[in-house]
Amino acid sequence: MKTLWRVTLGVLTGIVTTVFILGKTPTSPRMLGASVVRAEEESCSVASLHGTYAIHAQGTIVGQLPPPFPAPPFPFGEAGIVKLDGAGLVLSGKSTVNLGGVVLQPTATGSYTVNSDCTGTITIKSSAGFVLHDSIVVTDRGRRTVEVQTDPFAVITRTLEKIED
Repeated sequence: MKTLWRVTLGVLTGIVTTVFILGKTPTSPRMLGASVVRAEEESCSVASLHGTYAIHAQGTIVGQLPPPFPAPPFPFGEAGIVKLDGAGLVLSGKSTVNLGGVVLQPTATGSYTVNSDCTGTITIKSSAGFVLHDSIVVTDRGRRTVEVQTDPFAVITRTLEKIED
């Protein structure tokens, strides 16, 4: 019991000392490591996204789509490539999409925005007749994005990973 009390007292002493010296609690973002501080210092723009990216997406279609699609809900999967121009345009894209067992290979064009805090949007016009909207976060200095589709008929997450400049 004395050992447990000494360890507890030692931990509390360390926390109090840290707060006294730094004026911050140990859970302060500056104490979590360099990655948090670096993220605060990075800035993004549409120029952050340029080149060819691999697409991976999966999720669930929750709203009714026109025939030949099944009644919702049903699974969604996608793999493909997309070319971004660094000026806010999706120059071209092609993918294989599985919508509840219905397989399509649409092409796409569109546009995107990127804010200085590395958040943004992307709008895709698909040859399958859909206009899709994603909210995005740019990571790894533009080498990757994480996305969530914001259309009410789908719950889909996407990632883009740079494969070529």
